Amino acid sequence: MSPQLPSSQKSPCGAAQGDAQLGNEVCRPALNPCSEAGALPILSLVGLGPRWRGKLAYKIIETCIGCTACTKRCPTEAITGTRNQIHQIDPDLCIDCGACGVVCPPESILDELGDVSRTFPRRDWPKAIVIDDNCIGSGCEICIAVCPFDALELDLSGEKVGDFFGVTRVIERRCTGCRLCEESCGWSAIYIDPPREMQKKRVWPDADGAEVSEVASVQA
Repeated sequence: MSPQLPSSQKSPCGAAQGDAQLGNEVCRPALNPCSEAGALPILSLVGLGPRWRGKLAYKIIETCIGCTACTKRCPTEAITGTRNQIHQIDPDLCIDCGACGVVCPPESILDELGDVSRTFPRRDWPKAIVIDDNCIGSGCEICIAVCPFDALELDLSGEKVGDFFGVTRVIERRCTGCRLCEESCGWSAIYIDPPREMQKKRVWPDADGAEVSEVASVQA
């Protein structure tokens, strides 16, 4: 039986860092987060899922043009619909990540608080940023495991530090800024920029410099 290590020597997912039998299996779930069968267990593992947190899901309103941009960005396939028709978000699969609102041309997506999500140009799309000094690389890799777009990889070019080697690297062209990695990391080694609070339309001034008002009435 492997010795019990103190909590400070365990990975964020609870596996002892030196335990060859547990570490990889626990930290790298063999499930596809993009499928309903794979998404729910993995999101539960990392403490995600808005309905489990008692929050409302994102919502698409009637100004939707059915362009399908949101469906391509959703990490849990929570958005469905026919091209040129209003799409819908499944509240049981939505994780409130905001990836859909960033790419919606008519800004037809409300966040879990009812605020309109702001559309960003491609150059400003949210993306993951890794803090190398905090990342333990091979000691966990849970962020790599939960990424549904294969946008994270282990960079082995650096020197080995203790029992760990490598750091997580972001493949920017694949990253949708869905925040699964940020939420799952127990070391504060990865985050999404800009933060979700800055993805609300109301926090950005309009062309005249006036603050854009909230549109809670569109929920009716």
